Parts: sequence; C-alpha cells; structure tokens
Amino acid sequence: MAGRAPQHALRVGCRAVPEALSKPAQQSRCLSSTVPRQATYPVVSFNKTSSPELKEALETLREKVILPTYLPPELRQKIFNKKYEKELAHDPVTIQIDGQPQRFTYINMLTDMPNTPKKIRVALMNMKNGGDFANLSGLLEGMERANRKLPYWLSAQIVRKACKAGHLQLILHMVRDVKRTGFTLERHETVNEVLHWIQRFAWKKDYSEPETRKALKEVQAILDALEGDERHTSKDRKRQEGLTRFPYHRDPQFLVARLNLAAELAARRVTGQQNAEQQLTSANDVKTLVKYAEQLVKLWPADKALLDMYKDEAYVARVDVRYIIKPQVHLRYASFALQGLKKAAEVVGQTGNGQLAAQLINRAAAVEAEAQLAYAKVDDGMAGQKIYEMVVGGKK
Repeated sequence: MAGRAPQHALRVGCRAVPEALSKPAQQSRCLSSTVPRQATYPVVSFNKTSSPELKEALETLREKVILPTYLPPELRQKIFNKKYEKELAHDPVTIQIDGQPQRFTYINMLTDMPNTPKKIRVALMNMKNGGDFANLSGLLEGMERANRKLPYWLSAQIVRKACKAGHLQLILHMVRDVKRTGFTLERHETVNEVLHWIQRFAWKKDYSEPETRKALKEVQAILDALEGDERHTSKDRKRQEGLTRFPYHRDPQFLVARLNLAAELAARRVTGQQNAEQQLTSANDVKTLVKYAEQLVKLWPADKALLDMYKDEAYVARVDVRYIIKPQVHLRYASFALQGLKKAAEVVGQTGNGQLAAQLINRAAAVEAEAQLAYAKVDDGMAGQKIYEMVVGGKK
C-alpha cells in the first residue's frame, strides 16, 4: 500500500482513509428539414428554467451537441467540415422545429463545441426546482444520441444532486429507461449512491411499511438490472468487479441494502397482535430476511469490514473504488450497512437461529470498528457525520 495513501491518512481496517416532477422534460416535436430527404423526428426540448445560467447551459448543449444529431449523416458531416465553411455561411443547413427555423453554419469542433462534461455539470448545479430537474432526462437522452459518454465522476453527482432535491424517482426512471437516457449502473459509486438514497428515503419515513416495501422492491429492481441487463455492463464495470472480487449483483456492499430493508419489515412483524393474514405476512417477511442473511454471510468474509473485502488495487485509481476511503463518504454507506446488520441479527436471533445471528454480528462488529475510525477523522457538522449519528446513533 506504500505510495498509495495520501500523507495525512487514517487506517481503516487494512485501508488508508484520507483526511481529507413537474411535466416530463422530453416533449415530442416534429422536425422537418428544408433539405433533401425530408423526415419527421422526435426532438429533445427543455422546459422553462429557474435561472439564466441553467437556460444558457441547456441551450448551448442543445444547439451545439444535440440538434446536429437529427440531421441526415451527410449533412451532419458537412456542418463539421471546414471546407464547407464559406458555403454554409451563405447557405446554411436549415431545419424547422414547430415552424421555427434552426440554421446550421460551420461548427469548428475545436473552438465552437462546448466542453460537454463541464457544461452538463453547470446545468446540474443550477437545477433548483422540479421544473429544472424535469430537464435532466431529456439532457441525458441528448447526450446519448450524440454518443457523449459521461465521465466517471458525473453519474454519482447526478444521483446525489437529484436525490438531495427529492427526485429519487426521476433517477430510478432514468435507470429503467437506460436505452433512451444512457444512464447506466456501470460505476460502483453510482450503484452505491442509488442504493443509499433508496434506503435513506425509507428511513426518512421511519421505515413505514408501505415505504419500506416499496424501497425493497426498488433495491431488488436495481440488483436485477445489474444481473440481467447488459446495458448496465461495460469494460469499466468488469474491471471494477475484478478488483472488488464480486459481480455487482453479488457485491456484499450492495446486498446489505436489501438486508437492511428486509430486516426493518421483519422487525415490525415479530411482536404485537396479528390476525391470520398478518401472521402469514410476518412469517414470509422473516423467511425472506433469513434467506437474504444466509446469502450475504456466504459472500461477506468473516471479520471483514466494508473496505477489507476488496483487493488493495481497487483503491489505487480514482476511477475505481477509491471514493469510499474518504471518511465522510465511508460513513454515509456504513450507516445503513451497520443498521441493517444489527437489526437483522436481532430479528434472526429471535427466531432461534443463533448461528446466523452470530455471523451477522461478526460482520456488524467489523463495520462498526471501521466506521468509528472514520468518524474520528471527520469534522463536526459534515454530512457523513450527521447521517451516521442519526441512523446509527439515533440522533434527530
């Protein structure tokens, strides 16, 4: 590990931790061309925005990156070819969108095209209300049409920003509609963020039964997509799976989200007066929890915390899993993992399965020890500290 960790670092397990919606955005409009091979196309468009900064970012991306994708290939090539610069200055390619002309002159790929990731981030950071976020799906669709791949760090930022504003369902919709939006689960951090926020929304509702059942279905849908939908597979994901030793759909860090929600449901059914239907549901909830717990402990090595279960090489590059060694980031993910392991051990123990409960307690103890080291390194008031104190410590 020498040479990998920053100078001011905290040992966590065997790892070094640095100190360190309104209306739909997509509207179908008719695009007709004044050039040969006239056709009708669905065109990405955006809603009204809350700020001029957001409006400028979206319009720039639409005009320079998205709209050219609707031109026939030969015309698209022409507007990017310098030899036609003078010709296009006098006779631009013209298309009609809802009767409004859109003219294309020569576009210099080096000087006229925006820095796409930077411009997307500007748009994201300026999204404030539901109408703003309703533009996100269309924006990503446009990038997918233009074959613009999001940088490794941007997908997780999109999840955090949207979910902090209350738009978890928008994110889940974009994941389901991956063919159109291109919003994939190919990055470890992106998956962790989505699962974190699904649990967090259920937690905010005090794990009410309807919200928790809904959240459990959402987590399972994510795991199913990771296992069976090849659109969420890439070379980057395969490399990360090699470094973590687990395919995403069997990664204990992801499976513990399912355990957490199942434990909350089973815990609600253990005590209290129940009619026959409730007793059946209770028995099924406990059976489900036991199944998930057994699957998890088979994959999660004994005495290993969150960071210990992966190879050292997983934490070398920023594009891989190094994000999770930051103390405040680590605490966000450890909070629900620890809560789920403890709750599951408690419920499983009440069913008389002491051996399985002991295995869960073993993993919980490792996670808690690791989290305490990270907790000692974060500054007061930081987000990771707050969520850990509220979820694990019970502070409000």
